[in-house]
Order: sequence, then C-alpha cells, then structure tokens
Amino acid sequence: MKDNQNVNPFLGEYQTSFGVPPFDLIQNEHFIPAYKAGIQEQELEISAIVNNSEAPNFSNTIAAFDLSGETLRKVEGVFDKLRSAETSDEIDSIAKILVPITSAHRSNMMLNADLFARVKQVYEKQESMNLNTEQSRVLEKIYKRFIRNGANLDEAGKARIRQI
Repeated sequence: MKDNQNVNPFLGEYQTSFGVPPFDLIQNEHFIPAYKAGIQEQELEISAIVNNSEAPNFSNTIAAFDLSGETLRKVEGVFDKLRSAETSDEIDSIAKILVPITSAHRSNMMLNADLFARVKQVYEKQESMNLNTEQSRVLEKIYKRFIRNGANLDEAGKARIRQI
C-alpha cells in the first residue's frame, strides 16, 4: 500500500469529487517542490512553443501558451487562498521563498523574445485567421500582457525589469 503522506498532491490528478484540491492531504512542505515542478513544467511547455517549426498560429502559440503551467496554476491557487484565509508564520516563510522564484519565472517568460515574436506574429495577422470572439479576446489579453510586462523594451529595459 502506498504511503499517501509522502505523495505531493499537486503533482498528479486530484482524486476528489469534482477535482477539488485534496486539502486533507496538502501539507506546507508540498508547496515549494510543487512550485518548482510547476515552473519547470511550464518552462518546458514554453520551450516547445518557441521551438515549434510550424508558423505561429492561434493553436500552436496562443492556446498553447494560455494552457501552459497547469501544475503551477494548481499550487498557486491553493497557496494564495490559504495564505489569504489562514496565514501563519510558516506560510509567510514559504511565501518569502516563493515570491522571488515565481517573479523571476514570470519575468523570464514575459521577456522571452522568441516567445513574444510568435505571439506578435499571431496578433499582427489575426484579421486573416478567422478567430472567433473568444479567441480574439484571449489573443488580445495575452498580447497586452506581454506588452505591459516589457516585451517590447530594449535589452537595458528588460534587464531593469528583471532586477525589480
């Protein structure tokens, strides 16, 4: 029989009704490894988008980006809500470790020139892509997110953002 106490519940499918987080199994020591695994997973997904030899389109760039980072979303959703509702010194200590790690990850992703080039190509040719309303909105939101996070800055500007 498998010892469920040592299994990180964030690193697999939830075996609960309606896919809700298994709060009874989540322990504070699960958060940092789950964040790190989620970041690594998303980095691989971003690399696959960037290295895709096909021309950028909604599916292989925008949808792929939007769906990336599932593990990271799972653990962030639980951690953020737990920190807001039931914070403790231990949770605050974990947050002090995670904030710079996740901030660097987000900056690296949003300032990834090759990824932004693909997003921008899709954005610039959206009129010829026959996107539905939802797809157009997702594309617009993602493109603006890159712009607002410095993707169009020169290298000095990007370096400054990474420092902040």
